[in-house]
Amino acid sequence: MSRFNPHDHLVKQGWKGKGTALKDGHLARPLATVQKKTLAGIGKDRDEAVPFWDHIFAATAASIASSSTSPAASGASTPTTSTPTLTVAQRSGREIAKRQLYSSFFRGSADSSPKPTEPEVVVSATPSPAPVATRTRPLRSQLWGAAPAPKAEAVVDAAEGTSKSKGKDKAKGKDKDKDAESKDERRARRHAKRQERAEKAARKLASSAARDAEKADKVARRAARAQRKALKADGREARRAERAARRAAKA
Repeated sequence: MSRFNPHDHLVKQGWKGKGTALKDGHLARPLATVQKKTLAGIGKDRDEAVPFWDHIFAATAASIASSSTSPAASGASTPTTSTPTLTVAQRSGREIAKRQLYSSFFRGSADSSPKPTEPEVVVSATPSPAPVATRTRPLRSQLWGAAPAPKAEAVVDAAEGTSKSKGKDKAKGKDKDKDAESKDERRARRHAKRQERAEKAARKLASSAARDAEKADKVARRAARAQRKALKADGREARRAERAARRAAKA
C-alpha cells in the first residue's frame, strides 16, 4: 500500500497550478488560516511548506485506502468497511435494556411462564346433525323453590307504595294546616311582634337613661370632692398665715 500524495493526485487530474508555500517565494508571510477541527494549515508555526488545501487532501486521503492491484491512472479507491464487533458484556447489557424496556409497558411483574395455547378447532366436512328440541318437565323441588320469589317482590313494592303515600299525606296535612290559619291569628301574631319590639325599645331607653344618671352622679361627686379639697387647702393656708402672724408678734 503506497502513501497517497495529494500534489501528484491533483497533477494527474489536470491541475496545472502551483502551491502557495513560502519556500518557492509565492508568499512573504504565512496566512493566519487554519482548520477548525485539526488547527492545521498555513499560518501555524514553522508550517511554511504545506499549503492549506494539502492538509485537507491529506486528511481525506487518510480515510481512503487505495488498493495496489488497481491501475495508477484510473485513481480508483476502495473505502475500508470495518464491521463493528461487540463484546459479551455489551451484548448482555443490550439484552437487559431491551427486557427492561419491554417490561415497562406491562402493569405488574412480567410473567416468564409460557401462556397456555388455545386448542385448535378442526372443521369437519361432514355436516353435523341438527339438535332435536326436547321438552323437559321441571322438577317439583324447583317449582317449590321458585314460587315464593314473586310474593316477596310484591310485598316490597307494596311497602314502598305505602311509604310514599304516607309521605304525600303528611305533606298535604302540612299544607292544610297552613291554609287553616285564619286572618285573626295572623293579626294577633303581628301585634305580638310589634309589642315585643316596643318593649325592647323601651328597655333600651331606660338603660340609656340609667347610664346618663350614673354619669351625672359621678360628675357631681367628683365636683364635691374637688370642692372639699379646695376648702381644706384654704383652711391650711389660713392656719399657716395665723401662725406666721403670731410668731411675728412674739418677736
